[in-house]
Amino acid sequence: MTIRTLPLFKSPKIIDQLVRILRHDGSICWQVGNFVDSSEVFPLDIFYYDIFKKHGLKLRNRIVWRFNHGLHASKRFSGRYETILWFTKSDAYTFNLNPVRIPSKYPGKRHFKGPKRGLPSGNPLGKNPSDVWEFIAKEWDEELWGHTHGRFL
Repeated sequence: MTIRTLPLFKSPKIIDQLVRILRHDGSICWQVGNFVDSSEVFPLDIFYYDIFKKHGLKLRNRIVWRFNHGLHASKRFSGRYETILWFTKSDAYTFNLNPVRIPSKYPGKRHFKGPKRGLPSGNPLGKNPSDVWEFIAKEWDEELWGHTHGRFL
């Protein structure tokens, strides 16, 4: 298999239909990793970016999903991430940050000068988790196997 024979090059038909039925204020999140052929790495998000841009979608985030498990490479560093491309169809989209906030690093931190001196400097609901997400094997197992609908086969 080579990069040109990957299902990626059949995906535009699927993406055509997804964009066709996507509401004007809708979003698409597309998760991809890398393809390795003869020890050369092809980051698939680079290829998909152009496909989505041809539809006029706007990239809002390129999220790196980092994990500590997987196959070990012997001729390069082991791949331990995938990317999630978050596109919107327009500027009229919704982003709900509060439900995904994480605890602040310094929850009691206060402004030390200026007109806000002494007032809390961070959001009391927590901080923005950033565009790098990390999962450990224990969390992965809980996510995969801990659902009430049973185990995936």
